[in-house]
Formats: sequence, C-alpha cells, structure tokens
Amino acid sequence: MLRACHQRCADRTLHVLEKNGSIFLKLGQHLSSMGYLLPTEWCTTFIPLQDKCPVSSLESIEDMYYNDTGRHIEDDFEQFSPEPIGAASLAQVHTAVLRENHQRVAVKVSIPI
Repeated sequence: MLRACHQRCADRTLHVLEKNGSIFLKLGQHLSSMGYLLPTEWCTTFIPLQDKCPVSSLESIEDMYYNDTGRHIEDDFEQFSPEPIGAASLAQVHTAVLRENHQRVAVKVSIPI
C-alpha cells in the first residue's frame, strides 16, 4: 500500500511539475537522481523529465525574439527550424541559417520562467 501511495503522489507531482514548466522541470530532473533519499517510485516517475521536456511553440519563440530584439526572426535568419533539435527545462535549441552570411547555426532559446 505504501508503494502504491508513493506512485500516486509521484504521478500527481509529475503532472504539476510539467504544467508549471521551467524551473519546476529542473527540480524534477534533480529529484529523479536522488535514489539515495527518495523512494524508487518517485525517482523512476521523474526520469522522463531528463530528456522529454515540453517544447515552446514557434509562435511563442517568434514573440520572444521580437520582444527581445525588436526584429522578426525572418529579418535575421533565412531558415529557422520550427522543431527544436534539443529541449531541456530552461532552454531549447533550433537550427537556423543566418541571412547575413548563409552560415548554418544553432540558436539556443531560453524558455521564460
């Protein structure tokens, strides 16, 4: 019964961490590695936070880019991949091609907390 209780609580907590995003996902990642302190149910439930973080939409990235730079993404990039090649709790990375010199680059976008 105790294991089942731990699992229910870990599942509920995972949902809350994912819903709140950013720093809460970082907390869940840290908790997933604390097998020396937390019950197994908690650690295994939080493991997906290590590599399956939610991603921000392209629209939200475009808005953030415009708010930060006063420019549109297409002003600076010939191409900007809508899907990130990597996503973590606090940032995600997109591939792009600079308009200025046609160089392929990786663009790291911080996710707002």
